[in-house]
Amino acid sequence: MRTVPLSNNFALVSLLGLIIFAVLLEAQKIDKTWGFTMVVFFTICFIASIVSITPEFPEEYKGKNRKGKKDYERKSLY
Repeated sequence: MRTVPLSNNFALVSLLGLIIFAVLLEAQKIDKTWGFTMVVFFTICFIASIVSITPEFPEEYKGKNRKGKKDYERKSLY
């Protein structure tokens, strides 16, 4: 599975949204249902931005250990 790199602004907005809605929910300024929904939404967005940071190794390094010997074949789940 390949990941698409997301912009830094996406991570920033998701983190700020998560913090703002968590504070508003804790202070009971908004309804619990809306607050929980927005916290879950921004958490998923933030996790997606973290996942997009992880690099995908080039094909030449897959299945080899550090010394260049054949290690094992990685099999995709899909």
